[in-house]
Amino acid sequence: MKIGEAQELYREQIRAYQKEKSNISKQLQSLRKRMEIRPEEKEQCAQEAATLELTLQALDEKQDEYQDYLSRLTETYCDDDGHWLEVPAPAEQQRH
Repeated sequence: MKIGEAQELYREQIRAYQKEKSNISKQLQSLRKRMEIRPEEKEQCAQEAATLELTLQALDEKQDEYQDYLSRLTETYCDDDGHWLEVPAPAEQQRH
């Protein structure tokens, strides 16, 4: 896989995490409103909200992980102008 391809795959995954986080945030807002409107459902909603908050936290961590990797990839293989550097092929690939 080429570095540019890897970079695009990581960007796609970061966008997917962001989209999922947006959906979960909307669900969380809806639950909080429901808790205000229907006090009798407050306990059930609070449990669901806690689960969504944990999911949101996990997605944040994964998104940060992918963003960190993408940053390291760019720092390692791009010059100061953002152009990809030439990366020599591993010895095994050069023989074939």
